[in-house]
Amino acid sequence: MADPAGKTGLAQTVRELRIAKKMTQREVCGDRITRNMLSIIENGNANPSLSTLNYLAERLRVSPGYLICSEDEKYLFRRAEAAPGIYQSLRAGDYALCKSICEGLERSDPEIDRIILECDFGIAKDLFARGCLRQASSAFAGVYRRDSEKRFASLCSAYSACITDISPSLDNDVPAAEDFPQSLCEDFTLYYFCLKNSSKKEDRLRRIAECYPGYRQAPEYYRKHIRGRLLMSEDRFGDAAAVIREGADSSPELPLPAIFFMFEDLENCCRLTGDLKSAYEYSGIRRELFERFLR
Repeated sequence: MADPAGKTGLAQTVRELRIAKKMTQREVCGDRITRNMLSIIENGNANPSLSTLNYLAERLRVSPGYLICSEDEKYLFRRAEAAPGIYQSLRAGDYALCKSICEGLERSDPEIDRIILECDFGIAKDLFARGCLRQASSAFAGVYRRDSEKRFASLCSAYSACITDISPSLDNDVPAAEDFPQSLCEDFTLYYFCLKNSSKKEDRLRRIAECYPGYRQAPEYYRKHIRGRLLMSEDRFGDAAAVIREGADSSPELPLPAIFFMFEDLENCCRLTGDLKSAYEYSGIRRELFERFLR
């Protein structure tokens, strides 16, 4: 078996690093070694001295140990170097960048696999919020299938149920959540769960709020819509419309599916109070959103 610290391993590492960093031999050589010497090293015909090894590592912007270590050790070097960017972009919610950095490592381990899965779930949520429901449905299904630890299973089920509620044609075969309370840890899925149960009178909603304290910390625009649903269940359609409209106007960053649900209720409230002009306007906006969802 070839020694990864020997001539062949060192030659391959130096050559691959130079090419990956888009450096010419002249740029790597600088003023310390000749291009002929670098060619000899890259072809595996000579081992550099310790001082030359350190110089090459400096020019290639890696640790000297990286040039002579095994492939497994190289991965650990790359992973350590990439870690700040991975965790910074993950915390910032830049899931596409985080996933790109992880995939750039060219191999993975269980922790990197978990991070990539979290990124894919975040990307699916971003698609959902922007109203790209066809793509979001497929993305949630992909996360669900790969989630062997069931970290996002209930959330994928909740989002998928919401998508199917808007259009059954977007059903992605993700089964209903086995542990639905787990899906109440996020603002939108908690909102959707409460919305689906808000027609069961206020005592039901009060029990939900008591069981899931996150409801009280949920964004006000979600709680206003749920409050409006309760008013609708009491046939107080004028009051309901005012509350829901206030919630819809309070945030410019509402997920488009939430706007769709709010405008659906506003259309019904306006129609039932005789405000047919407003009902028609809300209906038109909902129709445009629905067409966007199906693209």
